[in-house]
Amino acid sequence: MLSVATLFKRKRVKSVHGLVHVLVCGGSAVQWLDTTTQEWGRIASELSNSARGVGMRWITVCPYGGSFTEVDRELVCKRIASATGGTVENSTVTHLDSDGFTISFNVCADGQQRFVDIANALPESLITEEALSSAMHEPAVYDPDLVVVHGPTNKVPQSLMWELGYSELVFVETPWRKLKSSDVQQAISDFTTRERRFGGIDV
Repeated sequence: MLSVATLFKRKRVKSVHGLVHVLVCGGSAVQWLDTTTQEWGRIASELSNSARGVGMRWITVCPYGGSFTEVDRELVCKRIASATGGTVENSTVTHLDSDGFTISFNVCADGQQRFVDIANALPESLITEEALSSAMHEPAVYDPDLVVVHGPTNKVPQSLMWELGYSELVFVETPWRKLKSSDVQQAISDFTTRERRFGGIDV
């Protein structure tokens, strides 16, 4: 589990667009299970290409919704790790790209369950908003700046809950298994034109 130092490491780092953590959400649990090792390699490569030159430090990837059995979750983690050379811890595969940023694949399609599991794993004395946020986004140390959703604009993905509090959302139409770096780059371009309110509203 995370050290106390990691739990409270919440520094903002600079990037070209004020964008350092992007979460990409797409594909059902069934689609993730059907995605081959070769396809995972292509998806990881497209994500890597999308991050270059914009100062990004972390990309988190999660399914849109559905559910995995324990056996299926382990199988998906194994395929992603094989495709990326990443390391597996619990339900997350983490890959350090050659350019220095990190891509983590969180193989959990239920945001509420992920939150409950993390809260149960933390000592009661350390359960604060900051500690929960750090644990939810590990290995990133704070909330996503941008969430790129492969899915309909009239639904909130089942896998997202905590992540939506301070993040900008951009929806793309490209089917999950055909994800392209241009999808994420276009979402980043959209992000740069927005006035961020970090969960606030106009008054």
